Amino acid sequence: MNFTYNPFGITAPGICLDGIPAVSCASVSPDIGGKLACQELDPVSGGLTWNFTEQDYTSGDIPPGDYVFTYAVTTADTSGIAEVTEEFTVTVTLVDPCLNAMVTVPDLSMVEFTITESDQTLPPFSVDPSFCATNVQITTGTIPGVPITTDPGSNTITIPQVTDSLDPANPNGNPG
Repeated sequence: MNFTYNPFGITAPGICLDGIPAVSCASVSPDIGGKLACQELDPVSGGLTWNFTEQDYTSGDIPPGDYVFTYAVTTADTSGIAEVTEEFTVTVTLVDPCLNAMVTVPDLSMVEFTITESDQTLPPFSVDPSFCATNVQITTGTIPGVPITTDPGSNTITIPQVTDSLDPANPNGNPG
């Protein structure tokens, strides 16, 4: 996020002979334990760039929300006239990047599963941004006792080999 301060001069006689007020960061609110420090404007460009990283978000150090930076503009004390200070604020809004995360599920229409084959891993799904937490829920329908597993690291789902007997339960049709 970029912000550029447009400097101005003071032309009232005797208040500020050089016409260049000083700008300094006074505070940032809310205070999140010093994890988001007040930043000074670049003295040459008058600009300021805030850089927020994936680590800031995933660690919880800088949570989404509004942060108000207060800057003080102060005239120089010249000719025995006291300095004058005025403040302005800049609100930086950090939006939760995972609020509208996109989940892409692979096309499983062509996946074939033979129950006697070894473990089979389905193609991975993806989440964008990739650092957003995921929760996979699997409904197996009528396959009791089949321990389908998920791997959050690779975003894959594995279906284990079924080793039960494939003999018919009642091959001769005899009653119970």
